[in-house]
Amino acid sequence: MFLSVSLSEAGAEDISASPERRAQSAADVQRMVHGFLDQTGWHPQHIRATAGALMYSKYNFLIRFVMRRIAQKDGAPTDASRDYEFTDWEALDRVIDELVADLAN
Repeated sequence: MFLSVSLSEAGAEDISASPERRAQSAADVQRMVHGFLDQTGWHPQHIRATAGALMYSKYNFLIRFVMRRIAQKDGAPTDASRDYEFTDWEALDRVIDELVADLAN
């Protein structure tokens, strides 16, 4: 299984974003996933994308600066005084359960 964790997926799942922004984010996720798979030659049976987090408190100055710029471009939160969790852990649990069930068959 390939699990892609990205801020772009958070944008694709953001119900408050415009349909155009969500579609662009989803296209970005697909482009990154396919680019990775093309470069590595890997062909996993299962591919899933999940939203990650902006952990500003964990970043050094340079990474925080870069991540704020990316977040600003993508319409994500830029207040670096706190962290932001976008992962839908229940949905991720269901993906893992599906994988385990598939492997058991």
